[in-house]
Amino acid sequence: MKAYLDGGDALARYPHVTAAIDEARARKRDVDRAARKAIAGTGVWLADQASERGDRVHDYAEQIARFYLGVGTLDEIADARDRLAAHDELGYAAQFDDWWMRYQVRPVFCEATVWNRDAGGYAGTIDIDIDIDIGFETNGRLIIGDYKSKESFDNRPKRLDPKVGLQLVAG
Repeated sequence: MKAYLDGGDALARYPHVTAAIDEARARKRDVDRAARKAIAGTGVWLADQASERGDRVHDYAEQIARFYLGVGTLDEIADARDRLAAHDELGYAAQFDDWWMRYQVRPVFCEATVWNRDAGGYAGTIDIDIDIDIGFETNGRLIIGDYKSKESFDNRPKRLDPKVGLQLVAG
């Protein structure tokens, strides 16, 4: 536990641990116990951070689609981009913009609730339905898109959760 109490670069990634330590010191409580409790909750904290990041990235992508569908504004895109910038997440916007332009994405609709009785009655929300230039003929079929913003520690894409497949099949 001593390494955590001494601070340093490792703690910079986990501000919830630093906050718990600082609060324990301010209240003259057991700092080691506070640090252990915060560290034990790191998985939940990381999941919360990932969820919040996903919401911001998703919002940015949705605002782009809404703009191209004629129902959104440049100000809404700028606001979503500012929220990403506030969390040092503009890389996600850059990757999305690159994908959008590279494949000449043409949205047909976004944020549509769908269900499929044949797929066990599964329902979900499609992030975007697109016509896209993917290098081969799609025979007029649209492509269902689901935005993902998972991080990996080795810069390789993470496997998708099996629920994603069910959601897309529902469409």
